Amino acid sequence: MFGPVLFGDQAHRFVMARGNRIVVLNGLPSRASFSFASNDERFVSGHRYRYVLTARTVAGQETLTIGALGAGGGAPQSFPLSPRFARLSWETTVPAASPDRQGFYLERSNNGQAIEIEQIEIVKCFADELPRIEGRARR
Repeated sequence: MFGPVLFGDQAHRFVMARGNRIVVLNGLPSRASFSFASNDERFVSGHRYRYVLTARTVAGQETLTIGALGAGGGAPQSFPLSPRFARLSWETTVPAASPDRQGFYLERSNNGQAIEIEQIEIVKCFADELPRIEGRARR
C-alpha cells in the first residue's frame, strides 16, 4: 500500500517489507513518511483520525515516534517498544482546506534493534460524524 508514497531521507534503505509486516531497520537517518495527496478522498478536511499501529522491537527497547504530515496535524507522540507486540494509538485532525499532503511519519530511537510493524489502521473518528448524521436525519 505504501510503496509508491514512501519517501524521506534515505528511508527506502531502512524501511522494508517482511511478509505482511513493515520493518524499520536501525540507522534510519531521519523519518519515514507515509503520505497521501491533499485531495485524497480517504482524508477529509476538518475530521479527526486515529492511527493505530501494532508494533514491537525484535529485542531490547526502542522508541517509535508518530507524527502528522502537513500543517496543523497535531503534536507527535513517542511510544516505548519492547519485544512484545503493542497497540499504539495516536489522533490527528486534517486541517480545513489544507494544500499539504496528508499522512504520518515514523521516527525511531536507533538503539540498535529493528522495529516490526504488524498492522497500521487509519480510522475516522465516529464522534465527528455523529452530529452530521443526526443533522441529516432531522431534515
